[in-house]
Amino acid sequence: MTKVTDAQALTASTLDHYDTWEAPAVIDRWKEVRNQAVETLREANFPEARAEEYKFTNFSKALQKHFSVGPATTAGNVTLEDIAPFFIPELDADRIVLINGQYRSDLSVLTDIEGITIDRLAHAAEKQTEIFQEVFGQVAHAEVDAFTALNTVFATDWAFITVSRNADIERPIAI
Repeated sequence: MTKVTDAQALTASTLDHYDTWEAPAVIDRWKEVRNQAVETLREANFPEARAEEYKFTNFSKALQKHFSVGPATTAGNVTLEDIAPFFIPELDADRIVLINGQYRSDLSVLTDIEGITIDRLAHAAEKQTEIFQEVFGQVAHAEVDAFTALNTVFATDWAFITVSRNADIERPIAI
C-alpha cells in the first residue's frame, strides 16, 4: 500500500494500484463503465479546493491521515452486534445492510415485498442481464467526478435494487 498526502499523489497512487489490480471477471457493460472511470481519473485528478464544486471542501485534513490505496477489507467478519449501534431503534422499516459496499443479506431484514428485488451486483449482472445492461452506469456519472470514478473503478460488489413500476411498498427501506 502506498501512503499519499496530496490530491495529485492520490490520483497517481490510485492509477498505479489499478494497473496492478486484478479486477473481477465481469460482463462487458461493467468493463466499459470501469474503463470510462479510469480515463476520468487519468484526465481529471482528484479535485482540490480550487475546483468550483469542491470550493467549500477542505481535503487537506483528510489527506493528513495518509489515505492508502489498497485492497478493500472483507465484509464477511462483521456481525449484527457490530452494526446494531448504528440502527435507529424507533424506525419501523425494512433494512438493507452494506458493509464496505458489499450487500449482506444475512444482516439485512426484508419482509416479503412484492415487486422489489435486491441482489448482489455480480449476481444481478448474470440473472438480470437485460436490465443490468440498460441501467448500470446511468445514475452515478463517473465521467464527471473523480470520487465517483474512484468508486466505480474499484467496485467489486454493490447492491443491485430493482423496483417494479406498480410495486406497492408500504414500509420504508433503510439502507
